[in-house]
Amino acid sequence: MNESFSDLSIYPNLKTDTEVLPNLNSLTENAQQGKLMVSVLGGTTANTEYEFLTGNSMMLSPTTVVYNSYIKQDQFSLARTLSAQGYSPIALHPYYPNGWNREIVYPRMGFSQFLSLDDFTGAEEVRGFVSDLSDYKKITELVENKDAGEKLFLFNVTMQNHSDYDVPGYQSTVSVEGYDGEFKSEAEQYESLVHLSDESLMYLIDYFSKSDEKTLICFWGDHQPALDED
Repeated sequence: MNESFSDLSIYPNLKTDTEVLPNLNSLTENAQQGKLMVSVLGGTTANTEYEFLTGNSMMLSPTTVVYNSYIKQDQFSLARTLSAQGYSPIALHPYYPNGWNREIVYPRMGFSQFLSLDDFTGAEEVRGFVSDLSDYKKITELVENKDAGEKLFLFNVTMQNHSDYDVPGYQSTVSVEGYDGEFKSEAEQYESLVHLSDESLMYLIDYFSKSDEKTLICFWGDHQPALDED
């Protein structure tokens, strides 16, 4: 689940000088793609997490974030189902473990291990966040160090593209055309980050395409970014 990852080309008036997601858009062989509707916009990542892992709708919740209020005991989840089928369920998120109460929630969701920021020491950073590429290298490291015959379910939540998108010193590589308003630089920083995510995704796909083990990669964004509507 890629932080704030979305394809803003769905907005016909938003034009860029280069294709933002050339690699993702090129995936046709042995791949399925589609649009995803989520319950949140610009934040509250944990709600998309919860809906994916449980199949439950946030419409049924009277609170803003289920993780903070309602995971008080062991819960049904994809992690628990796959654990019963012989998989080792591991959660990864290269940020502080107490974010959205994950360090408490993940064990109750059935994860046997949670790798957070301290497990990414020395990782490459983009705007102060662990890069998608370093995040994916941690995935391949886990695969390379697993026991022979061990099956892994890796639930990975990235951090690179987190808001805000006006971080000084970041050199954008994508230009937004036909708009000269005050939020132009923020849109360009966001699109540049997503473009970088698109490149990093190919590292993960290339790695597993050469693996002898059957592997399913499920990639999606948790919500659209917190950008001004202008």
